[in-house]
Amino acid sequence: MEPDMRKVYNGLWLTLTIVTVLVTRHTFAVVDSLGCVSYNTSLLPFIALNVTLLTTHKVAASVILSAGYYDGINVYIYDGGNELSSGSVNLSRHTFGPGILLVNLTNPLTVGETHDVTARTRTGSVCSYSAKSVQATVIEQQGSVVVTTPAPLQTTTPVYVPSTPTLASAVEESGGIRVTWTTDTGQLYNIIVTAQPSSGAPVTKEVSVFGNQPQSTTIPTDRLVKGQTYTLWLIAESRGVQSSRSSPLTVTLTPSRPVLLSITPSSGDQTIAVRWRNGGGIVDRFYVRIHDTLGWSKEDEVPYRNTTDKYCHVFKAPMPGVYNMLVKSHSGQLNSSYVEFPSVTLNPSPVNISVQSKTSRSIQLNWQRTDNNIRSYKMVVSWGGSCVQTVYFADELLFPNPTSPCVSVRTEVFDVNNADITYNITGLLPYTEYQLALYVTFLSGNEPSRLNVMTEVGVPAEVYDIRVTVKETKNVSVCWKPPEPFPGPTSYTLTLVDLGEELQQDREQVIAGK
Repeated sequence: MEPDMRKVYNGLWLTLTIVTVLVTRHTFAVVDSLGCVSYNTSLLPFIALNVTLLTTHKVAASVILSAGYYDGINVYIYDGGNELSSGSVNLSRHTFGPGILLVNLTNPLTVGETHDVTARTRTGSVCSYSAKSVQATVIEQQGSVVVTTPAPLQTTTPVYVPSTPTLASAVEESGGIRVTWTTDTGQLYNIIVTAQPSSGAPVTKEVSVFGNQPQSTTIPTDRLVKGQTYTLWLIAESRGVQSSRSSPLTVTLTPSRPVLLSITPSSGDQTIAVRWRNGGGIVDRFYVRIHDTLGWSKEDEVPYRNTTDKYCHVFKAPMPGVYNMLVKSHSGQLNSSYVEFPSVTLNPSPVNISVQSKTSRSIQLNWQRTDNNIRSYKMVVSWGGSCVQTVYFADELLFPNPTSPCVSVRTEVFDVNNADITYNITGLLPYTEYQLALYVTFLSGNEPSRLNVMTEVGVPAEVYDIRVTVKETKNVSVCWKPPEPFPGPTSYTLTLVDLGEELQQDREQVIAGK
């Protein structure tokens, strides 16, 4: 029971104002006659309570409430420590300041008795722990009770100053900057989130908070500048009264990815030019990277000029090959992800291949290396559309895996320091046109140097399977199979020898021999 502080006016009217300050915050479990299941010290109590009339069935009072978020007011009538009656009244959930209430009591009171009148604020099933208590004497209710506005209370409503919220985190996400905080509970106010860029106007967002919900918000990307550094802080505001500023946090947004424009390879001088522009926001430089399929790579830094500029950077490739180009933006300590250009191929200059000599069974070729970085070749020999030989040429460090659908696969070592290369293709057929294709092997799909060569006519081997048929005494038929391999255009000389009476009759005679 709070101290007895009362003043009687004409024996009936009580105009006592009590002001209390809440200094502790705890929750106490209780179940009372009006359904409060707990008392919470975070709910602010009355600033002032004036009981203007206490009858056998009603209580009339004028009150001043702290700014807050309430469902209603509970009133209890006590005699000493015993509850005699109670009642409640519902309020707007945004009620604050001075007001009048008329409460119907659940149990009738006795005229002439003096009792303690206690009131608590209520939100849901939680009541304020701190209460207002005054004493009043019960009078007989005569007809309807009419409550009029009382004279102004001789008290000043104290200003509610929200506590400073704690900025727990500020993190960049895909949708913007997500901000989280912790605050006081039990009050209705706004959280003002401010994001101050290193240059330019601040970005603000207000969030209505009751109790401790919500505890986060997101400043959307479309209100921010990519690559910018922001300093964030919070302020709590209630009815125009603001808390002090929270401790700040700093966030730098990831810069926008560059926008690719073009890529131009030049096989003649072995260069690749790439063009791009800034994707928006703040950038202090770009990084351009080139790499090939063999593991070589190089990265250059390109200074930022201004938002509208288009950028161009040229790489000198170390050798013909397939290359990939990438570019990324940089701001502060952050990089955007790489944007990759389509891969390009730098072909070597055409190989001038020539025939030095040829026989019926071989072709000797010669070519000049057009680039000192070329360290391997592949020669494909075809006939009639089918591959018959594949020959790999490589130095000792780049010996390829000799796999090919051709009939014959060979690997040759050549001197990488020799720009003049000669090779003799053997195992060929006489008088046959071969299609020769010379590839630079580390290039996938590069166009080869091509040459068609006809081998010389060969020296014919002996014919075989000779058959002689005597048709008449004056006619002889001679058949044979030509030499293998076919040597080319061939003439035959047939010599007949008279063997006497043995061939006088019609018969077939096989002459042994080839």
